[in-house]
Amino acid sequence: MILKFWLKCKVMQREKKLQEDLNKLSEWTKKWQMSFNTKKCRVMHIERTNHRYKYSMEGQTLDTVDSEKDLGIMISSDLNSSNQCIQACRKASKMLGMIKRTIIYKKPEIMVTLYKTLVRPHLEYCVSAWSPHYNKRQGIVGACSTQIHSDDKGGSW
Repeated sequence: MILKFWLKCKVMQREKKLQEDLNKLSEWTKKWQMSFNTKKCRVMHIERTNHRYKYSMEGQTLDTVDSEKDLGIMISSDLNSSNQCIQACRKASKMLGMIKRTIIYKKPEIMVTLYKTLVRPHLEYCVSAWSPHYNKRQGIVGACSTQIHSDDKGGSW
């Protein structure tokens, strides 16, 4: 079961309200003989001016994280998507390395097909979320593309 809570907390009362909601949720799970794995429950504070209130469930303080993976996208507390871009390039690079190591006959038609089916989807997944048009991310994607278009000997496919 995956639950996500979001509450804009400008006042300490709202933070207490969110804690009350977590307590009610815990009571509901006990009533229905269910339980949360509190080790998997995390809190991410988004705003810089956030009070960093410590939330708890079922008597355990929830871990606070700066970034979390959600539906395949890395979300950070500053809402910067650089980590998502780095992760996508890393996965694409791993797939490319696997192709280079395992494919003996590197005909252009075969390599292009493998690239389009195994490598490019990692670079294209949630592109709108990581905004590749920013200069910093263009550098990361550019470095990834350079690796893609050259093999270990410096030649092309």
